[in-house]
Amino acid sequence: MNDVTRRTLVRGTAWSVPAVAASAAAPAHATSTVPCEPVTAIVDWESAQFTRVSATQAYYEIPLSDGTTIRMDINSTFSQMNSGDAWTRVNDNLALSEFNIGGTGQPGLVLHQNNWYHWNTYGHQDVTFTFDRPIASIDFAVTDIDASRGDFVDAVSISDNLVTTPNPGIGPRPYNGRTHYLPDKFVLYDNASGGNNLKAHGENITKFTIRYSNFDQEWQYATGKKQDRDQRVFLTDFKLTVPPTDC
Repeated sequence: MNDVTRRTLVRGTAWSVPAVAASAAAPAHATSTVPCEPVTAIVDWESAQFTRVSATQAYYEIPLSDGTTIRMDINSTFSQMNSGDAWTRVNDNLALSEFNIGGTGQPGLVLHQNNWYHWNTYGHQDVTFTFDRPIASIDFAVTDIDASRGDFVDAVSISDNLVTTPNPGIGPRPYNGRTHYLPDKFVLYDNASGGNNLKAHGENITKFTIRYSNFDQEWQYATGKKQDRDQRVFLTDFKLTVPPTDC
């Protein structure tokens, strides 16, 4: 854990004063140590502070109790992967879910993609979150990491400046220099359940990336075009602590 930042006030310059004045109470700017505690904040995806610009871009203006704000920019890029659903043309990537997710009892941020025309490849989406000020700590979870045979296998990798903790039912798999977390079985979980979540914690960061991939290599079991090859996971609200600006 990072040490709490503290600011030491500099002792004022000494001046010659009469003895009676010197015995008076010390002035307010005399030497003292003032704690500079981080303030807490929540990135609530239901809030009006969240703006979805498109399926690949969004931002959130985070209000803090000290009267300042932090801007968080969200940008998605795709490699051998497409945004949204290929069949229905529904594209709710980076949108608020219409249902509760991950055992939280609240909606979450949607990551929705399909690998139509990219079968038998480890296509992925990289979602980058960038803050315009350093964050002391962040906690959230990626939920509903599951799989459907011949269709998709959710695989989630988070940049190594965050620590990840998987729920039972999710296992690590190294691939291409990253650790991805995949479901142990071909099981579909209800979106609202708390099963198959991946928790993440970070400290002293300004940016992190989530890579969301399809690790299905059993595409030959898909029955023609009956599989839409789309997949979704969800992000819970972010819990933040932020250093005050004057520290």
